[in-house]
Amino acid sequence: MAVSKGLIITLIAIFLLGFLVYESVFIVNPTMQVLVLEFGDPRRVIKEPGLHWKVPFIESLVNYDKRILSLDVPPEEVIAADKNRLVVDTYTRFRIVDPLRFYQKAGTEERAAQLMTAQISPDLKKTLGKVPFADLLSSKRKQVMERVQKEVEESSKPLGVEIIDVRIRRADVPPQNSEAIFRRMNSERERFAKQLRAKGRERAQAIRAEADRQNTVIVAEAKKEGQILRGQGDGVAADIYAQTYSKNPEFYNFYRSLQAYEKSLTESTTPVTMVIDPSQHDFFHHFSKIKKK
Repeated sequence: MAVSKGLIITLIAIFLLGFLVYESVFIVNPTMQVLVLEFGDPRRVIKEPGLHWKVPFIESLVNYDKRILSLDVPPEEVIAADKNRLVVDTYTRFRIVDPLRFYQKAGTEERAAQLMTAQISPDLKKTLGKVPFADLLSSKRKQVMERVQKEVEESSKPLGVEIIDVRIRRADVPPQNSEAIFRRMNSERERFAKQLRAKGRERAQAIRAEADRQNTVIVAEAKKEGQILRGQGDGVAADIYAQTYSKNPEFYNFYRSLQAYEKSLTESTTPVTMVIDPSQHDFFHHFSKIKKK
């Protein structure tokens, strides 16, 4: 069965119409933004997602991501304000906010990454060169990074991007300086330890001296009190002896003689035999009285 000439023309017309519609319609993804070019010249920017139209074969499209992008900057050697050399590893998060300017200055995201890296490096050296290394290890680090971010924002504005954040991933001393720094830190720790030990010995000596002083005072006070008590006791004993002696002097003399006998005769540890005539010695006069009786 022969196909009519009119049907063929109709089919070709439908195909060409479909092709023209296909080339004229495009969809903008919610995560993307589109720059429309007319023979390579920027004409308009489309950020609203959905279905849009363009002139086929005349207008072309350049798609840019609307989300936050990340840029890893190669580690940079920086000299801090205190002359310490640092190797700083940073990353930057940014977003394309002006596709037209971005296209004019960079064209592609890869080219933009190269330009931003070239801008971030001097900004980083400029800002970190004004602060000491200790600030990067303390609570002041946040303030330092805020200043770095402001510098990067100013230098990145011509690219049509918005800097969201600039962070230091790592900040180390160069490997060739690490050993010297470790030795210096070790020496500082040893010096500090010696100071603490010296202070400890000084404190211990002070405590011992104070303890010895208190011990001397306490012992002296105890001896003084003991002597006073012994004196008071001797006085009481003397009063008792005097009262006893006044009541029965003979018994008191006898008792005192017995004490003297006990003390004199028991001092020797070796048994001794003595032959004594009590009448010839006043010390033993009580024995002579016993003999008479």
